[in-house]
Amino acid sequence: MILRALLAVFGVVEFLFPRRLADAAMSLATTDDSEYELRPWVYTVARVEGLCIAALALWCGRRLSSGDDE
Repeated sequence: MILRALLAVFGVVEFLFPRRLADAAMSLATTDDSEYELRPWVYTVARVEGLCIAALALWCGRRLSSGDDE
């Protein structure tokens, strides 16, 4: 349950702030002297990914809490 909540929060943060999250991840993944420039579509994909992660986490949590067994 806590993992689903953390995933939902992460998805919402990624959806709301894709530029900050992608830039922070790239700064961790590269060295200080490397130069990089992300293409604009990367932020759109990050936003869609955040939406999918949050929706999946909320959907799985709702499904498991309602007691559906398939």
